[in-house]
Order: sequence, then C-alpha cells, then structure tokens
Amino acid sequence: MAGNSFKDNTLSNVFTNMTNLTFLDVSKCQLQQVSWGVFDTLHGLLLLNMSHNNLLLLDPFHYKQLHSLKTLDCSFNHIETSKGMLQHFPKSLAFFNLTNNSFACTCEHQNFLQWIKDQSLFLVDAEQMTCATPAEVKGSLVLDFRNATCHMQKTIISVSVISVLVISTIAFLVYKFYFHLMLIAGCKKYSSGESIYDAFVIYSSHDEDWVRNELVKNLEEGVPPFQLCLHYRDFIPGVAIAANIIQEGFHKSRKVIVVVSRH
Repeated sequence: MAGNSFKDNTLSNVFTNMTNLTFLDVSKCQLQQVSWGVFDTLHGLLLLNMSHNNLLLLDPFHYKQLHSLKTLDCSFNHIETSKGMLQHFPKSLAFFNLTNNSFACTCEHQNFLQWIKDQSLFLVDAEQMTCATPAEVKGSLVLDFRNATCHMQKTIISVSVISVLVISTIAFLVYKFYFHLMLIAGCKKYSSGESIYDAFVIYSSHDEDWVRNELVKNLEEGVPPFQLCLHYRDFIPGVAIAANIIQEGFHKSRKVIVVVSRH
C-alpha cells in the first residue's frame, strides 16, 4: 500500500478482515494521523512500515494490540513528541526506527526524551537522532538532552514566583500600614530628640473656629504660655500629611490634645 493516498491524509480502519496479515507497508502515503483501533485486529503483524509520512505525534496506543510486532518503522516523519503512555508499545517489538524526525528538545517533552535515552539500545540508530527545535539546540543529539536543566529551570521559576509573591506581600503591607510603620520608625528616630512643642492639637475641621479663637488663644497667650503644634501653621508644605502628623505632630510634641466633639 506504499505510496497510496488516504482520505484526509488519515489512515482509517481498512484492515478489519486482514487478521493474517504479517507485513504492512504504508510508507510515503502523506499520512498525518492514524484512526483509533486501525491495527487492533492485526494480531499476527510482524512488520509495520510507516516511514516517509507526515505524522506529528507518536501514539503508543495505536500499536498496543500488535502482540506479534517485531519491527516498527516511523522514520522520516515530523514527529515532535509522544502522546499517551510509552510503555504501551508491544513487548515483542525488537526494532523501532524513529530517525529523521522533528524532535522538540524542550522541558515540556522531557519524559519522551528520557524514554528515548532509556531505550537507546532498542531504538535503531538512536545515537543519530537529533533535535529540530528549539533553534538553540537544533542539530544537537537527542541523547545529549539533560533533564537536570529542566529541574534547574523549575527551581529558578519557583524561586522567582516566591520572590515576587514575597515582594508583593511586603509592598502591600507597607502600603496598607504606612502610617503605622512611619510611626514606629519615627519613634525610634526621634525618641531621643528634643520636643519643640508642648502639645499637638488634633481636631475636626468643624471645630477649627473654636480651636483658633478659644483653645489656641488661651493656651499660647496664657501664663505660662504653651507652644502648640497646629497643622495649618506648623506642618511642612509639600510633605505627606501622614509624615507631617508623625514627624511634626507626635515626635516634636511632649503631649497630644484631642478635641472631642459631636463632629
């Protein structure tokens, strides 16, 4: 059947009644895929030639029922990797040719690449099988692929993800508790500093007239006079309000006056 064409470039189930078939050549048929169960009745098949086609995946399940198969030739296709469990190949298989395919030597397919290395004595010319992708390893031997590189990449990715999470968490906490952190840091910084105000006044904007005309006037002009820290007068322009409250209000004042009202 070599060199024939199949509908949709798919090998369909046309071998149902050929139970005594021992040799099957479907090479050079431009096949791209194989239908499920197409070989299930060929229990006496000894040799299967599927070379020189356009297969992209190696699926062991297609050959699971070929209990007598000795030789399987899938060379000169475009196989990049496998699909399914690789141990489902017939135990009777003695010669398996996968040369001249388009193997993708990436960590995504490391199980398949490791299987090739483990079966190098069983595969025909395994030492000549080369990588097609990615570009940086094109032409290198499949047997030279190192799984340790994948483990290292996974470690690097894991560490990077954890680092990003930790940094993001710290940034979120700093943003959320900025005022508290500034207060703690400021307390340490100014704990030994000299207080220049007798008291820092905290009040609602609705009470500002009373504070200016009654509280401030009586305390600052009284005997003895008290020096008060007032936001509208003593805060540094251009500095964040939280920083002003902490540095100018709390840290430079000996006491805090809180005006409690209905506002």
